[in-house]
Amino acid sequence: MIKCEAPTVTNMVKALEQKGLVYRQCDEKDGRISRVYLTPEGRDLEGPVYERWRKQQNKLLAGIAPEERMLIRRMMKQMEENLF
Repeated sequence: MIKCEAPTVTNMVKALEQKGLVYRQCDEKDGRISRVYLTPEGRDLEGPVYERWRKQQNKLLAGIAPEERMLIRRMMKQMEENLF
């Protein structure tokens, strides 16, 4: 799990909001909670962004056997846990 500070997330959401890709809506039960949703324009980018991410991941992992990928994943999870 990636951990971000609240101001970092707020700034990222604000930037996406200014580009018209997301919008915020207050929670009906708890006004302190602000929910973030994709706009139609943001939803249109969902497929292309996923595809680009998939291609980059395939490029990054090319030539690495599935067993080695599992080992890398396990080691990286352990390193993450060590940080927090």
